[in-house]
Amino acid sequence: MTVFLLILAGICLAYFLVLLIGAGVSSAFVWFWAVASVCFGGWGFLRQRVSLPRPLRISLIVFSIVGLLLFFAVEGLILSHFGDDGEADLDYLIVLGAQVKGTTVSRSLRMRLDRAILYLEENPETTVIVTGGQGRGEDISEAQAMAEYLTAHGILEERIRREGRSTTTEENLLFSREYFTKEAPRIGIVTNDFHLFRAIRLGKKCFPQAEIVGIAASSEFFLQPNYLVREFFAVLKYGISGNL
Repeated sequence: MTVFLLILAGICLAYFLVLLIGAGVSSAFVWFWAVASVCFGGWGFLRQRVSLPRPLRISLIVFSIVGLLLFFAVEGLILSHFGDDGEADLDYLIVLGAQVKGTTVSRSLRMRLDRAILYLEENPETTVIVTGGQGRGEDISEAQAMAEYLTAHGILEERIRREGRSTTTEENLLFSREYFTKEAPRIGIVTNDFHLFRAIRLGKKCFPQAEIVGIAASSEFFLQPNYLVREFFAVLKYGISGNL
């Protein structure tokens, strides 16, 4: 068990360093892997030097098992939407915003837009709503950068609606409502695969009269562990707060 914990600590530390230095990931969540490394390493170290009372050991084991079961249950819900492909002839496509670097869409956002373009080419009557305000390090709003990307790839300007005020996923959805012309529209939500479960649940909460379907864009394979663990905590937070 001690060896296993130390191996986990080493894996988490290596992943943290590669994310931070090699991949240049700037998200604060990257530090989770450093903390996890310290926790696993500390646990392994203490097991060799400190004999915990039996009730405490049993409590730790039960807590760990319950935590793992919860983790795998939530991850199962997240993974269940990785293959979502939407439906034909939706009224609206809402593309959720993500980081823009200056005026250039990030790789994750480009994946969302490329998936949206594929759908829009196959469904010429669908209107697309691009979402996202202007944040730190962004010279224009995410919605503006997304619209420019779409038009540069052949999507007609008249099919695009810009929602450029939102700062969260929930606001992306809520602020898109002003562009609806139908009381009960059929809506497709486009985002990266790991994010889709939460986005669909939020969409159904924001638009109870609408039909909501997901359209999964891919995400970078190497960053997937970071995305999936981060999304676990996001789903847990939203669930506890009653937002899902």
